[in-house]
Amino acid sequence: MVKFHDPNVIQLEAAAFDHISYILEGIFLWELITTMDFEWNYVTAKRKFKWPLLLHSTCRICALGTVICSLIGSNVTHEINCQLWTTWNLIFVCASLSCASLLITLRVIAIWCHNHLAMAVTIGMCVTNIGFLLYGITAFRSKWSNDLKRCILENSYQGRYNITVTMVTDIAQLIIMLIGLLRSRQEKHG
Repeated sequence: MVKFHDPNVIQLEAAAFDHISYILEGIFLWELITTMDFEWNYVTAKRKFKWPLLLHSTCRICALGTVICSLIGSNVTHEINCQLWTTWNLIFVCASLSCASLLITLRVIAIWCHNHLAMAVTIGMCVTNIGFLLYGITAFRSKWSNDLKRCILENSYQGRYNITVTMVTDIAQLIIMLIGLLRSRQEKHG
């Protein structure tokens, strides 16, 4: 049976996690670079500027900040201020997730043609999501592990609430969006 608290096992799992992270971060950076022309078309005025682009760009920049923080954390060889690193990493993660949720909320509001009930529900979900994410920034604690030569979270179980709330609210908003699309389609054809 695997001894999950054995430092050698933890070291192997950390190395595997780092390798998977490098692959996913590489995919993100590739996607970011190959789609940069979208934002560049707005900068050069080839496309008309619309304010939701600010949320979209902020989401992408914060995701880039998350990748950079993750790469820093994966490659340190000496002790760092882990709490500061974790806090900045969480700020970028939460800002990116919040912007993505706001984009979904704006899309739902547009699809439902500013229906007051749809607006209230989706804005309520978005605010709930952002509230949990902000709580998550303050709730996590991390410290340096001399055995692993990296920062470790002391209370990683706190993250399950953030992940659950984000997933549930975003899925609920996507369902509301789908219902709105089906409703508008029926109105056009029927």
